[in-house]
Amino acid sequence: MSILIKSYLTNVSQSLKTSPATKVDEPEQSAAPAPARIKPRQIDALAQDYLTLGVRVGSDLEAVEAAWRLLARRADPKRFPAGSDEEKRAGELLAQINESYTRIRESVNPTEGRFGRLEL
Repeated sequence: MSILIKSYLTNVSQSLKTSPATKVDEPEQSAAPAPARIKPRQIDALAQDYLTLGVRVGSDLEAVEAAWRLLARRADPKRFPAGSDEEKRAGELLAQINESYTRIRESVNPTEGRFGRLEL
């Protein structure tokens, strides 16, 4: 079982890495333009975050959230034996996934960052 877990974590971490041949600046032929409220320099700064989540640069918030939920579920450290290397690596991946999602969400919807955590 430990071999399966290591193989799974390796596959997840490899899917999060970008290859040097990946072209971020050139959108796909069928790609919709980025939303108007995101400035081009923000997209350049967030390109790695979009790639971390495995979505197209400039994707809408629903696609980003769906990818985040899927990856967060797959990289949940609770799925692995306590105290194992797999649990530690999964925790690192989950932190990276969450940080990327937070940066994208706040760039697409800046009011979420200011008002989304208010308690009434």
